[in-house]
Amino acid sequence: MKKKITQLIEKIKRNKVLSAGIGYTIGNYLLKGLGFITVPIFSRIMEVSDYGTYNTFLSYESMLYLFVGLALHSSIKNAKYKYGDDKLNAYTSSITLIPLGISAFMLISGNILFHFISKVIKIGRLEYSLLVIYCLCSSLLYIYQSRLIIEYKTNKYLWVSYFNAIVSIICSVFLIQSVFVEKKYLGRILGTVIPMVMIGAWILYNLYKESRPNVELKYWKFGLKISLPIIPHGIGQVILTSFDRIMITNILGATQAGLYSFAYTLYSIILVAGNSISSVFEPWAYEMISSGKVGALKKRATQYTMLLAVISSGVMLIAPELVVILGSEKYLGSIPAISPIMFAGFFMMAYSLPATIEYYHEKTVYIAFGTSAAALINIILNAALIPQHGYVAAAYTTLISCALYFIFHCFVSYKIAKYSIIPIKTLFASVLLLTISAILSQVFKETIVIRFLWAAVVGGIGIGVIMKYFKLGEE
Repeated sequence: MKKKITQLIEKIKRNKVLSAGIGYTIGNYLLKGLGFITVPIFSRIMEVSDYGTYNTFLSYESMLYLFVGLALHSSIKNAKYKYGDDKLNAYTSSITLIPLGISAFMLISGNILFHFISKVIKIGRLEYSLLVIYCLCSSLLYIYQSRLIIEYKTNKYLWVSYFNAIVSIICSVFLIQSVFVEKKYLGRILGTVIPMVMIGAWILYNLYKESRPNVELKYWKFGLKISLPIIPHGIGQVILTSFDRIMITNILGATQAGLYSFAYTLYSIILVAGNSISSVFEPWAYEMISSGKVGALKKRATQYTMLLAVISSGVMLIAPELVVILGSEKYLGSIPAISPIMFAGFFMMAYSLPATIEYYHEKTVYIAFGTSAAALINIILNAALIPQHGYVAAAYTTLISCALYFIFHCFVSYKIAKYSIIPIKTLFASVLLLTISAILSQVFKETIVIRFLWAAVVGGIGIGVIMKYFKLGEE
């Protein structure tokens, strides 16, 4: 038995893709574990309205950073194939000048015209300045992480993430408890921004040490050609997953937004799994597509899809217990929103599989169109239903929009590649599993035994399917 385990470990080490994938997933879950450990702390030392205000700030950041960074991180993979490894340092350093220039312009002009800006985004001058700085650092971090991912530098990737999480927690708790007792949301915001500024400075130092930044128009043109169509896509994703919090804040108030935001905290469970696997899957999928290994691609897509379905179902089924553990009784109102949010999260993560085909063939205009259309549907549904049915309606409008979003990308990728990257039977089984889990989680929310028994069945199904296609000797 010991010999088999040793052989298994050696096989994993030799397969850089598998090793990196396991490293990102486990490491990011340990990292996210720090976040989950602190949820009970912040949910108790902050009022629900403070929690909602902070999460609304994050929603603004997730949209504004696209205009600061222009989604240039999305061009790194293509630049590697276009210019080769020897010019990748020069390319990366050059494109960082773009977000630096944009953020400087936004800081100066935004503060001059702040009277008008405050009417739109409804935040203070200090919060606006912190928002722009945070967006700049986020853009630099995404660029740097994209480099680390394609080079399979798992340790550096995780080191940056751990530093950000740990310092953010320490700073936030200190500032909330000692400096911003009356404005706790501001302490949380500053505690989030400070470590990102430190990381941003460190990233620039490392990149510029390797290659001095120069204005290279050919790099800028190539990067913008790939990334600009991604901006509507990115905005659409924010609308699908974050803009509803802004609408809830404006329509119902910060307290209701706080309840909805807490439900989204559990969504981060599947978000970690999806992002970790997707980070490694995408560059590997490029290699498989270019070499025509469609069979291997579909098998890995099956594993990925089923894993997301199992994790989403599991969170749905134990949601009441998670709310009690991570929050307190004041967050019990978030429970009805969790199942539809987790179902929507599955579609949001699984979309990256067919989208890989679109990215590889540089058909990013389809990505932008699909996301923008889904976002528009989401806004219309939210505007119609939130005033009448409350914040829970936003969870169901997100589910509808994300499902349509996923279907569109599956259709487009099939038209481009002439094959479905996710086998139909895998997709059907995943959706069926999620539907049953969602129904049971709602109907039997007071009956723990039934929910936990089904959770055990879901876990067994997931392990069985994943192991069926788990061949370490494969690419």
